[in-house]
Amino acid sequence: MDMSLNNKRKKQNILHLTSVFGIGGMERVVANLVQYISQDNRHYLAILRSSTEGLKLLDREIKVQFYQGLNDSEIDKGLRDYINENSINTIIAHNRHSLLRTQMNLKEDLKTRLRW
Repeated sequence: MDMSLNNKRKKQNILHLTSVFGIGGMERVVANLVQYISQDNRHYLAILRSSTEGLKLLDREIKVQFYQGLNDSEIDKGLRDYINENSINTIIAHNRHSLLRTQMNLKEDLKTRLRW
């Protein structure tokens, strides 16, 4: 593999979006992505509703935004602002609720890649 190509890749700001972050399989996947994959990239986590127990799975520092207690329009505005303030390039929706929320309410406003 040509290492010069890797060095020229632009670092990404990746937002992991989920409705809950308890202790389970999806949370371990997010923790592994943040810890071991693309370590040069910056990772962010947005939790839409509740449950932060899974944060103890993260061994690497990550900026977390928590939206518990807000209504849907407040969450959408907060996410738009958060995405723009942190120059997010890619959103990874880790569950159906976060994917639908992003597709319905945010996609047309954003110039980011959405992944499921």
